Amino acid sequence: LQDSLLNLVLNARDACNGDGEISLLVDVVQDTWIEFTVIDTGPGFSEHALSHVFDPFFTTKGDNGSGLGLAMVYDVAKLAGGRVQARNGATGAEVCLRLPLRLAPAPVAPGLALLVEDNALIRTDVREMLISQGHTVIEATSTEEALLLAQDLPDIALVLSDISLEGEATGIDLIERLGQTRPTSFLMTSLPETDPLFQRAVQLAPVIRKPFNSETLQIYLGLDTVS
Repeated sequence: LQDSLLNLVLNARDACNGDGEISLLVDVVQDTWIEFTVIDTGPGFSEHALSHVFDPFFTTKGDNGSGLGLAMVYDVAKLAGGRVQARNGATGAEVCLRLPLRLAPAPVAPGLALLVEDNALIRTDVREMLISQGHTVIEATSTEEALLLAQDLPDIALVLSDISLEGEATGIDLIERLGQTRPTSFLMTSLPETDPLFQRAVQLAPVIRKPFNSETLQIYLGLDTVS
């Protein structure tokens, strides 16, 4: 998202040619979507540009542009299940990026964490990260083992599970079977964003990309703000 908005702002800057104004508007739509609209006071899009603005390698900047910035924005929007639209507004060009609205979970206070990971080395590393952040950690290597622990220990405050686990059931299955009343839950994976399992996972819970360090985990858990 940051890269997409940066691309849109840089394009708006170039369109203004050193003299103009750029606005970024953010709106929530029906509690389902979030829209980011970048508006500039440049000359706007030509009809030809509007027809090809999201085509790879299409550029109006000559040798100064690659034509990949807006194509990347388009790909990000589609991959996330959203859309991007370009149009001319009252003052100049407008590009609207609409994405599914997924609210960040509340910060996770230190408590009992269920770590589900079948790789012993990774499990050790992540356990140490969680302990350093004040959590008490219990561990499992499969969905079945994790569900038994969750059933016996109602005080679990956090579930952190890899997507790929021992056995046929995945971390996605674990999150689904824990139900709507589950503790705050995160999934971990090194799968690419185009993998079908990754796409299923992000519909259920925040996904932390492997490898990650303690600082990244703190950000996801909302325990720290990194300047």
